Amino acid sequence: MLAVFAICIFFSATVPLITLACAFYALVRHIVDAMNIITVYRKEIDSQCQLIEVVTNTGLIVTLSYQVCMAGFLAFKERDSECLTCICILVCSILFIVISYERVDDHGEF
Repeated sequence: MLAVFAICIFFSATVPLITLACAFYALVRHIVDAMNIITVYRKEIDSQCQLIEVVTNTGLIVTLSYQVCMAGFLAFKERDSECLTCICILVCSILFIVISYERVDDHGEF
């Protein structure tokens, strides 16, 4: 799913229909996984909050790398105002991540 998410993020700017294809794939995959959990795999998955942390961090890395690639592409094409806007969005994203990042297992247990 993370590979599909990365493909969707990187190619959505050049091929807008890929977003719909990825959304359809994610919906079908969610339904299939939900039915497998309900019918086949009855035991609850115990990952000790590591799975959600890996998924979240990978999503953040993919998003930030997309922003860096877009800034580089716009700088290469000599679109200075768009490149500056993309860099500002990248800096805001990094600040948001640094300020609001909280480990999954840091939810105030005593």
